[in-house]
Amino acid sequence: MEIGSGHRFEIQAFLQNDLDQDAAFLTEVLSDIREVIEDHDDLARKIPFCIKEKGERDKNQLNQLVSYQGPDDQTLRILSVHEELWKQQPWKFWETPLLSSSDEVVIPQAQIARYYLHGQDVDA
Repeated sequence: MEIGSGHRFEIQAFLQNDLDQDAAFLTEVLSDIREVIEDHDDLARKIPFCIKEKGERDKNQLNQLVSYQGPDDQTLRILSVHEELWKQQPWKFWETPLLSSSDEVVIPQAQIARYYLHGQDVDA
């Protein structure tokens, strides 16, 4: 790894061939790097890596699940309006005005879903 004016930083040189000591050292280095990246957004955007603790993604997903407060009022209204149709003819779910090819869709999430579904048809 090059530093500044051609000087090279060899992290291998700091390892002691002791698994516990090397793990502790690398953990400290990674923690320091993570802290620097978190404190400097512009720098973070230029680095093609991120440092996450093991299990952090699972923990974040669980937190999102636990904090989910249910669908918004508009989604509940759409579900209620189309409930009987979808129970009788589930394939009609994809033909609702919300996800149809109409250009009148103004809900960004619905547009994303529509574009995704259209992409699935094109890729098939």
